Amino acid sequence: MARLAACLAFLFVTLWMVQGVSAADAAKPAVVGVVDVQVILRDSTAMKSVQSQVEEKRGLYQTEITGQEKRLRDQEQELKRQQSVLAADAFEVKRRDFEAQVGAVQRDVQERRRVLDKSYGDGLKIVQKELTAIIAGIAKERGFTLVLQTGQTLYSEPSLAITDEALKRLNKKLPDVTLEFAAPAAKPKQK
Repeated sequence: MARLAACLAFLFVTLWMVQGVSAADAAKPAVVGVVDVQVILRDSTAMKSVQSQVEEKRGLYQTEITGQEKRLRDQEQELKRQQSVLAADAFEVKRRDFEAQVGAVQRDVQERRRVLDKSYGDGLKIVQKELTAIIAGIAKERGFTLVLQTGQTLYSEPSLAITDEALKRLNKKLPDVTLEFAAPAAKPKQK
């Protein structure tokens, strides 16, 4: 029985060595870096550019929507005024038309929100892709085998932190991002 165990152990060690994995490689410690991605996304010039463009477009959309809402309020008041002087069927036609316009404005608002969200998401993806490449480059330079976000660590040696270096490189390589804003779908008809 002892001979069988010895043979199996020898066979196992031989297979292990044939695969090219030594005990030293298997026990090689991981070299870990840490990065605060949220700080980088908050402070990077590229993300500030993305946020600025989205806020500017949101302001333009809000101005347009405010105008449409004012027009609808005016129409609603006129419709209420006409309710007592119009025949019931004529009033019903005008009321349905008004409701259709309200629905169109609501759809327009939703579409514009979707456009803003998509544009922001597209910008974020561009920044994240570049940041991932930068972090991989820093990790390779410093010999890190693993990089964790600071939120996943309880403690790390300050020399393992790469946040500042990653932010600096990101700002240099990608100072801004130009967003594409898809045109909102059909605008509500004016009356």
